[in-house]
Amino acid sequence: MRFMRRVSRWRWMLPTVRLVGLSLLPIILTLLMIVALLFEESELSVQRRVEGLVMGAQTALDGKLQYGLRLAVALSESRSLKSGDYADFALEAQSVVSQDQDLAWIVITDVPGKRFVYHTGRPETPAVALPAGPNAVAQGAQVLVTGQPTIFGLRQHGPTITEKTIPIRTPIRDSSTDGLTLTVMLEASPLISLFEAMPASWSGLVIDPGGNIVATNKIAADRIGKQIGQALSERLATQLCNRLGDGSIRLNSVMLTPQEPADAGKTSLEVASCSNRTGWSIVVKVPDSEVHAPFDEGLKLIILMGIVAITLSAGIALRLGRRLEETKDLRAAKEAAESANQLKSEFLANMSHELRTPLNAILGHAQLMEGIQKTDQSADPSREESVRRMHLEQITRAGWHLLGLIEEVLDLSKIESGNLAIEHSLIDLPALLGDCLAQVEPQAQKFHVKLLPIHVEPQARFALADPLRLRQVVLNLLSNAIKYNRPGGSVQVAVEPLPDRRLGIAISDTGRGMTDSQLQQLFQPFVRFVARGEVIEGTGIGLALSKRLVEMMGGELTVKSRPGQGSVFSFAIERGEQLDTNPLVPANQSELPVSAQPAAEPPPLEPAARQAGAHRSVLYIEDTMTNLEIVRLYLERQGGFRVLHAPDGEGGIELALAECPDVIVLDMNLPGMNGLQVKQALHTNPQTRDIPVIALSANAMHADIEQALAAGFYDYLTKPIKLPKLLDALRTASPA
Repeated sequence: MRFMRRVSRWRWMLPTVRLVGLSLLPIILTLLMIVALLFEESELSVQRRVEGLVMGAQTALDGKLQYGLRLAVALSESRSLKSGDYADFALEAQSVVSQDQDLAWIVITDVPGKRFVYHTGRPETPAVALPAGPNAVAQGAQVLVTGQPTIFGLRQHGPTITEKTIPIRTPIRDSSTDGLTLTVMLEASPLISLFEAMPASWSGLVIDPGGNIVATNKIAADRIGKQIGQALSERLATQLCNRLGDGSIRLNSVMLTPQEPADAGKTSLEVASCSNRTGWSIVVKVPDSEVHAPFDEGLKLIILMGIVAITLSAGIALRLGRRLEETKDLRAAKEAAESANQLKSEFLANMSHELRTPLNAILGHAQLMEGIQKTDQSADPSREESVRRMHLEQITRAGWHLLGLIEEVLDLSKIESGNLAIEHSLIDLPALLGDCLAQVEPQAQKFHVKLLPIHVEPQARFALADPLRLRQVVLNLLSNAIKYNRPGGSVQVAVEPLPDRRLGIAISDTGRGMTDSQLQQLFQPFVRFVARGEVIEGTGIGLALSKRLVEMMGGELTVKSRPGQGSVFSFAIERGEQLDTNPLVPANQSELPVSAQPAAEPPPLEPAARQAGAHRSVLYIEDTMTNLEIVRLYLERQGGFRVLHAPDGEGGIELALAECPDVIVLDMNLPGMNGLQVKQALHTNPQTRDIPVIALSANAMHADIEQALAAGFYDYLTKPIKLPKLLDALRTASPA
């Protein structure tokens, strides 16, 4: 079964493999043809190289020998030589030798006397005759007998081939003394070039017309077992010249070992050349390993190319297959991106609508207030005040609604970007849930909905979760359970223990319920199920935000609902254990915005309360005049406050040193010095170090608040300014 699954997994590659295999077939056939041609061409290329080497050496050697013959005959006809004037001939011979680099020396030999009569390499010979060697005497005798100039084999004067010469001897006719011969010693440069141009593994022979070895290299001498001067085969030399003429031929029968049969060298290459003018032959033999070396190198290259081609084909097959899979994935990703883009467009459209709705209320009521005096000058003052108060209430309500919308959108954005931190701590659930019910009690009374007592199992009192975010989730769910309930309905909160040390929290209502299609869209932002003509306050973000917050705390928000029978929202969190007698989270938690319940304005202060704030001086460092006027007018209305103002940090520090206010309210985003820098400057001065400083900023991020409190700020308030909260902070920071 596992094998079949693997086969099916790779089945998509089979068409690609077949396609690549068919495309490789002509390439493989072409490579085979190249191998065959390369085999033949490798042998031909080596043969052409050897033939060029041999023919070049043969041509150079023929030219040098013909030149030597002509020079020897010309010098033997010299008048000074025939007259016996060796001193005059010495000058002539020295001049010829000095002008010709291919001429080693000129020698006159007295054959019967077995001595050198003259030697250009030894100027003393005219005066003192030196004994001639046996080879010189024997070769001179041969020339005297034939009466013709003769080319003799290579003569070695040292241990290397570069110290060899080719002697050409001729009789001196009509001389006053018989038995004299003239020898021209030529440099063996063509043969030297031949052996220097050959690789060390090649064998080379030069044979004279008599079949004697004139020149050879070490590998050839070792192969045939003969040295220079020894006879190879006169019959072989004659056969070579008869077969070759002035050309070259390939053969395999000259350089054989004594034990080697005539056809044993058939796999090697042997090239010979012979000159009809001189009768000298040159034979070069190349071993089989070097004959086919180009083919072997080419074959390796072709094998490598084949491996590369097969590898590339396999890679292409895999790549094509993966490309098909990637295309499917890209198509799915594209569809997902288009769907996300559509959702984003819908989100922005809904966001625009939701932001414009409270803004329209704010601006509309403000314009109505502005036009009260213009439209009706004779209106009743008490009625005018009542209308103005009504507009103010609507503006305030719309403002708090807008603030709640912005904060929920920011929370949702922080969750999406991963910047929302969750801090788990021990929570007393009955206390937290009871506080939440107390907060929504006014809303329940408004909608005529009864809040039933909380049902908590004894084992489900404590939980481990983020208290701030858990409160936010519960308040949102309670608010929805009240708003979408029916008059006379009820809301129940229940907590029960679950397996694997978790707690289940359920909030049920007796409201209108939801259909299956509504349940599918329930947790999308800005989705609200409001009947035509029905007005229910809310942002449409609460459930989407609550679902993400529950997931970040390790749970899952689920819903069960049927039309006309109400809904039950439930989620699970981790169970906790009480470590001491005091719960870690008191019932009085910090406020969170509830979209359906705007913050209530505290009741007006009594005169005695106003007097409690007497003789307090407040320095407000703020660059926006609107914010300044709001705070100044509010505090002056409360009574007992003297408000000082500075538009920037530098001016605020100077005014603080001059007036020593009781409290400083500091905007964090000032031109020039920012709020943190101003606080640092105030802290370093002993005169202002102990003045409490309250931060006021539009930045509501948790990190900004923590940074400010760590820097020594007494409190941190966010804009829009909640004036009653600012008043409480001022009274706490500087008691009367």
